[in-house]
Amino acid sequence: MSKTLAIIGARLNSSRLPGKHLLKLNGIPMIGQLLKRLKKCDAIDSIALATTSDQFNQPLIEWASNNDVNCTPYSGDVNDLMSRLDEIIQDELPDFIVYICGDCPLIDPTFIDHAIQSLRLSNKDTIVLDSNVISLHEGMAFYSLAGWNKLNRASNNPMAREHVGYADRQREVLSKEYIFDSNDFSKIKHRISVDTRSDYDFMREIYQRWYAENPSDSIVDLLWVQDQLLLDQSLRMINAHVNQKKPDCEYSNVSIYCHISSKIGIGHLKRCEIIANSLQEHLSVGAHIHILSEEQHDITMINKCTWYQSESALYQAIENDSSRLVILDFNPDRISTNKLHESCKKLKKNQN
Repeated sequence: MSKTLAIIGARLNSSRLPGKHLLKLNGIPMIGQLLKRLKKCDAIDSIALATTSDQFNQPLIEWASNNDVNCTPYSGDVNDLMSRLDEIIQDELPDFIVYICGDCPLIDPTFIDHAIQSLRLSNKDTIVLDSNVISLHEGMAFYSLAGWNKLNRASNNPMAREHVGYADRQREVLSKEYIFDSNDFSKIKHRISVDTRSDYDFMREIYQRWYAENPSDSIVDLLWVQDQLLLDQSLRMINAHVNQKKPDCEYSNVSIYCHISSKIGIGHLKRCEIIANSLQEHLSVGAHIHILSEEQHDITMINKCTWYQSESALYQAIENDSSRLVILDFNPDRISTNKLHESCKKLKKNQN
């Protein structure tokens, strides 16, 4: 009997939405909702989490342990996703592999079963939707073990090691079975992956609407999502502006500096959050907010941020910043503009 392994690829280091896999959807971490959907698949025999062993991803490793999900944290190059997956695949040696992006909490179990069955019967390396098929599906790839091994061998450059399937797009090495969809998901195209704050706001709204009318042990139906998108323009507009990152493009990072205090308030920080979100969603850059404050406040933030308790620590951070763009948002009456100017001159000199 053949064995099918589903591997969830996830790390908490996303440049546009750090920690996104553990953000809650209807009270459950997004990756938990994804696991719930995979368990509905009849064709999947085992599920594994592929993440890295660095400290930043320990919460994911703990989540896997608490939910009985196989996880062997990868200790190699954090950008080498192919090796991270291959370590698990060569240990389990399944006949078929389903790669699932950890930021796609609307994968359709019926389609996954349909795709796996099609691959089993085909004697091909992978399946793809027929060129005439338009579909909502995102975040999945299907391989036979032989097909995976071919792809892994062909992935011989950094971009191909970081993005599953990229090597086959550069030079076709896999035999393909072209299939039709499991249902009609062609009525509208829309993002159903979570890369930014607006994507998360969209997904949270979808989950809230579904579970307001359906039992907690159900899963959000993708055909229902399609109907909601067709009926409600305001729902579509939540993340319609978000740009998808392209694997062959290099995206810059942005650093944004501000301060808050009891005398200043938190207006600077709120404004910087808006700027960061806009840059991340419209230009696909990674934004890091640096905050000067006497103490770290309990402010709900999704953006990547660093707190500084002294001006000297903040100035040093500015001087050593390696981002292509640095934005400063300070009240000139509440900070030493002369020292700030000196730090900016040192920053310019260091970057030259």
